[in-house]
Amino acid sequence: MKFNIKMRFAAVVTLGGDTSKLPPDDLISAAADADWRIRQAVAQALTSRTDIPAETLVALAADADYDVRQAVAQALTSRTDIPAETLVALAADADWRIRQAVAQAGASRTDIPAETLVALAADADYDVRQAVAQALTSRTDIPAETLVALTADADWRIRQAVAQAGASRTDIPAETLVALAADADWRIRQAVAQAGASRTDIPAETLVALAADADWRIRQAVAQAGASRTDIPAETLVALAADADYDVRQAVAQAGASRGLVAQLLDEIMQTI
Repeated sequence: MKFNIKMRFAAVVTLGGDTSKLPPDDLISAAADADWRIRQAVAQALTSRTDIPAETLVALAADADYDVRQAVAQALTSRTDIPAETLVALAADADWRIRQAVAQAGASRTDIPAETLVALAADADYDVRQAVAQALTSRTDIPAETLVALTADADWRIRQAVAQAGASRTDIPAETLVALAADADWRIRQAVAQAGASRTDIPAETLVALAADADWRIRQAVAQAGASRTDIPAETLVALAADADYDVRQAVAQAGASRGLVAQLLDEIMQTI
């Protein structure tokens, strides 16, 4: 199938829309087109066109154009018939967007070796490292040490991702989360407070300290944790019942219902009216 310029633009539009109308042979032929936009559109189409052989995507993974390779990396998340080796090779790509796509794919593509994600955790680009931190929540085969190392990252989004992962990754030491509770960024402290609801190995003292945080969202998270963390003193929730922020007071009221503190909390709230 030979493409002229008119057909190329038509293919870009068609491939970006309903690809079901294009025969597999046409897509395979388009994958070898001289125009990178056509090859990119083919790679994007192959995400849902499982009738196209995996070999077509594997070939496009070595394309000279980074837009094409990025499209391949994104497609490989859903195309589990593509060998993990193809993604591993893309993990060394010079373009950060492709390495990021590989790290994102690693969350669901458990056949991507843990070693590949561990290596990407030390990537020079923070978007790649953030993607790794987010993937590690579900990839429990990744050593906790990798996440612990990311807590020293200069980018707050990566430290936040680690704190969020700590809610379910119980192999991340409680000491690591306690240290993050003192982070300069409120989003990390909030993530720690939220993790504290399920991570009962985080000392109650850490949550009590966060109950005095200047940011209302952290105080709210502590109040919410108080519903299940019965080791958080009743006095802490009673004090939060007088909080200046209504979201905090609402969280306290909900926690108090499960903690049998309604009478105490109601009295404290009434004093603020």
